[in-house]
Amino acid sequence: MSGSEDELRLYRTVLETSGELIWSFDREGRWTSLNPLAARRIYGREAAELLGRPFTEVVARELRERDHAVFRRVLEGEPVFDHETRHLRSDGAPVDLSFSAVPLRDAEGRVLGAAGTARDITERKRAAAALHETVEKLRLAVEAADLYYWEWDAEAERLHWGRAPSFAPDPDGSLRAAIARGEPFEIEYRVAAPEARSQWLAARGVPMSDAAGRVYRMIGVSQDISARKAREEAVRF
Repeated sequence: MSGSEDELRLYRTVLETSGELIWSFDREGRWTSLNPLAARRIYGREAAELLGRPFTEVVARELRERDHAVFRRVLEGEPVFDHETRHLRSDGAPVDLSFSAVPLRDAEGRVLGAAGTARDITERKRAAAALHETVEKLRLAVEAADLYYWEWDAEAERLHWGRAPSFAPDPDGSLRAAIARGEPFEIEYRVAAPEARSQWLAARGVPMSDAAGRVYRMIGVSQDISARKAREEAVRF
């Protein structure tokens, strides 16, 4: 068997077994090829049902014009990478995809259409949306409890506050010193508040580590405990 035949058989094997969509369109945006396994997994259809049909038929209606404009850019010679869009399965369920595409040319360099791949990113998008919702709920809960949420970015060495305090939140570096240890902590420290008032904060922090055990982020909350400190001081005297 010749080398070219080996390469063709390998290509067919990849095309038939890949769960990632491998596709091509003609200049009119009609499917000219797509792998069967991905067609079933992503669209709930056989590949033959889509061949010869405009790809825009499976694009979510609100994105069709935008995606067709992207396709035209590819026909003009511009590769596109990681273009996120939403297609529809045979039952109408949405599926989020990340497309990469390049112009498909003949031996003379004329553009015949486009070809590329697409990954199903539905679960990733759902997870990101769920995380965003959780963070937003946490932010609202923190604000309702009159807490100050903060994050320490270890790589950038920056402290980000979710709600900016009306005072210098770490005047003597007590908070940053606790963060630098990279361990869970609880501290109480004094800050300078407006109108020359003395204010006390209680801070709690928890480190977030990567697989190698390196702390890449610290998250925590700070709470105004000035009233409690004042009561303790009054009892003492």
